[in-house]
Amino acid sequence: MRTADGLFAASLDADTDHHEGTTYVWTAPEVAAALGEEAFPFAQAYGLSDQGNFEGKNIPKLKGDHAARKRFAAARAKLLALRDRRPQPARDDKNLLSWNALLIGNLAKAGWILGRKDWVELALETEAILWARFARDDGARLLSVAHGDKTTLDGNLSDFAWLAETELALAAYAPWVRPGTEHPHAARAERLLLAALGRFGDPHSVGAFVVPAERDDLSVRQKDWFDNAVPAGNSSLLHGFGQLQMLSADPRWAREFADLSTAYGGLCRNVPNGIAHALDGIARFALGHAAVKAAGGWAELRAALLGDERTPPHERPFRLVFLLEEPTAVGFAVCVGQTCLAAAGTADEAVARL
Repeated sequence: MRTADGLFAASLDADTDHHEGTTYVWTAPEVAAALGEEAFPFAQAYGLSDQGNFEGKNIPKLKGDHAARKRFAAARAKLLALRDRRPQPARDDKNLLSWNALLIGNLAKAGWILGRKDWVELALETEAILWARFARDDGARLLSVAHGDKTTLDGNLSDFAWLAETELALAAYAPWVRPGTEHPHAARAERLLLAALGRFGDPHSVGAFVVPAERDDLSVRQKDWFDNAVPAGNSSLLHGFGQLQMLSADPRWAREFADLSTAYGGLCRNVPNGIAHALDGIARFALGHAAVKAAGGWAELRAALLGDERTPPHERPFRLVFLLEEPTAVGFAVCVGQTCLAAAGTADEAVARL
């Protein structure tokens, strides 16, 4: 999905040669011809049958556990090589700020959880391209869509909120892969959220509008509260406000979080399944956003917090922990909000305090 300029394309076509899924689906005879004796155990592990699970053909879906996935790595590679020789779907090469922001943030989180520094590095590299391409006036204004050498459309609430949340994810994990480096991400997140409040905030009620006040082509400015395939802008604002309290001395962010949270009382009771990202932000704030201040030792801290590489990925806990570098620090100081405990001597002691 990566395009020549280092960002990620918007989408692949669902159709190939005007038929949905042609590139990706398999018949049982095709799998048997490709895998030979391994075809039957592979079919059992991935739910393949003569009847198929999609319009008479099969989309391989792993039904086993992590060990089963490792067992069939070679079989998957054979099928992938065959699939790559089929006609491929068309790609929509335009770059969307919002979708790239979501991807970058999740690359950083997944890299931290799975021990993939290369994913966090990719997130940092892509963010630098994204910021240069879409940010104007140091984040006070964002563009939204780029296609080739053209960049168009002013950003809406989601562009600002998702990018701010992504900048905070990078603020959390960048010191792990680039120690001793000045990182701009927390400051960028703060500027984005200030701009979002100024452009989309409602002076008369809680919550932010989807579009800015200067839009004169709409009869109604709406507020989006519900998390669907992607988070609502207001849900992402909750995450941003909650996390910035850890990184900023400005008491405004505590007030903003408290005010916006009041909008979710009825939604929490009546449609909790419709506000998953907002509930995640509220729960993380209730647990306390944590930071560890140290002069280094991030590899040891990560191993103590998440387990080593022998720990299966699905058993690794995840919590957003900001890594704050203090060159003169001794040990690991655990902080929640603006309150820090005395430094722990080891990473294991720090994790116990977390």
